[in-house]
Amino acid sequence: MVVGKVPAGAGVCQRRKKSEKRLEAGADYVGAEELAQKITEGWLDFDRAAATPDMMGVVGRLGRILGPRGLMPNPSRAR
Repeated sequence: MVVGKVPAGAGVCQRRKKSEKRLEAGADYVGAEELAQKITEGWLDFDRAAATPDMMGVVGRLGRILGPRGLMPNPSRAR
């Protein structure tokens, strides 16, 4: 998952494969299960979140936290 502040960047939930590219593109944070765990523990210091389709199983569990705040990623928008 990538999360970040607007306009500085955003965050993306994905496996390590492309994480360097996401950071170079302006993401503030990139992670997978560890980032989801951090959010579950109450960390919400970001304005946007994105997730690749393969991460939606992990991100889906965050729906009750991210959804009401308008932060739930849409996998069709992640590239």
